[in-house]
Amino acid sequence: MATLSAVDIEDAGVANMVFGNDTSVIAARPGRRSCCAIFWFTIPDGFYALVTRHGAHVDYIDSTTGQASPVWPCGLHYGPPWLRVSHLVTKQDIVFNAKIDGCHTNDNVTVGIDLSIVLRVTGDEDPRNVVKFVHELTPLGLHAQLQGALETSMRTLVRSLDHTNVLGLRHVNNCSQLEASSEAEPNVDVVADGGASAMDAMKFRLNQQFTTQGIEILNIVVKEITLPIQFQHQLLQKTLLSSRNDVHVMQHKQSMQSLLQEEEVKSLQQTHELEQQKLQKECEYDTMMANLKLHTLHAENARNIQSIETQMSIDVGLVTVENNLTVQRIADESKLETEKIRVQSKAHGEVELAKVESEVGVMLAKSEIQVTKNVAKAENTLRQARSLALATISEQHPENNMIVSFSPRNVMDFGMLLGGGGGGGGGGGSMPCAPTRRGTQSLPDTRTLDRQRVLTIMAERSSGNRD
Repeated sequence: MATLSAVDIEDAGVANMVFGNDTSVIAARPGRRSCCAIFWFTIPDGFYALVTRHGAHVDYIDSTTGQASPVWPCGLHYGPPWLRVSHLVTKQDIVFNAKIDGCHTNDNVTVGIDLSIVLRVTGDEDPRNVVKFVHELTPLGLHAQLQGALETSMRTLVRSLDHTNVLGLRHVNNCSQLEASSEAEPNVDVVADGGASAMDAMKFRLNQQFTTQGIEILNIVVKEITLPIQFQHQLLQKTLLSSRNDVHVMQHKQSMQSLLQEEEVKSLQQTHELEQQKLQKECEYDTMMANLKLHTLHAENARNIQSIETQMSIDVGLVTVENNLTVQRIADESKLETEKIRVQSKAHGEVELAKVESEVGVMLAKSEIQVTKNVAKAENTLRQARSLALATISEQHPENNMIVSFSPRNVMDFGMLLGGGGGGGGGGGSMPCAPTRRGTQSLPDTRTLDRQRVLTIMAERSSGNRD
């Protein structure tokens, strides 16, 4: 149902227009506002708006597509002061209530029917339908046409039904829309059944009449059907009698079901007892067979255990013999390997000893050669020293022609001779004292030291090879 709040009516200056028995706002004439010499007007959401200039209708031009439409969209619009909204038509569904009295049924019973029709203005399909509704059809014209069409349709429908079938129309509250492909009007004989097809037929006829005027009928609801008082009493008595009969029938059915249930319970108990006995016998047989299988399994397990123990003892003996053989073989291999290592060590020691002896021989030969060279060099040095000493003595004592002979063993005495003057009185021409021989100590020569060093090295290497 389309309505506006008090704030919307006050802001837009809406004047409600009476439509039928309801005061639904389906068209309004809002006022205008202005601010700072900028004139503007607003269109609320949920309405189709028609705008006029000096009383003449003005189309809305879309700025993006350039198409013209007689309906202006909702929102804020700017324009000159003579541009104003003339009508607002709701987009919501509208409920129209109609009460039809004095409808005669097929058996000449007068009934009264209270209807509610849900309709809407088809401005979304074609905006020109809004102009047709406002200027051509008008709300009052729609009220009159709907009232007349409903009276005609309902009288025709009720005339085809008995007063007992008319009450079935109250249960048809939600009628589906007729398919677009169904072009023919439903047959009156089908309508006489009082089902949903009756309301579909009425809605189909009303849509044929009002679709061209921009109105679509969405649903038809029968709220109440009033019968004469005497018929109401008759129907009430008939309903009560039918209810009593139904109660007796239900009680009889319940008693029969109780008897059948008791018999079924007895039969089920007997069947259950038989099944229990059968199951008990089967369980005893299964227990006996299970015990027999258990004894058989115990015997087989005992045989298997004995066989496993016998095989295990045999396997243990074989493993013990194999282990003894393996230990003996490892001991023999260890002994053989030890003897092999001892022999290899002895051979290696002999080889090393031979190498050391050869090296010692080489070192002895080298040392003898070096000793020979050193002796020759010492003798040569002594000869040169003796010649130099004789020459020096001859120069200092030319009057003494004695010849002094030196030997290599008197090197120390010769040194003392070179360093002394006489101990007796003195003048420069006296004869020098005879050199006094001092006792000499024999020292080990180089060959003896080299031999001792070589023997020490050989002893160390021999002790290392033994270790």
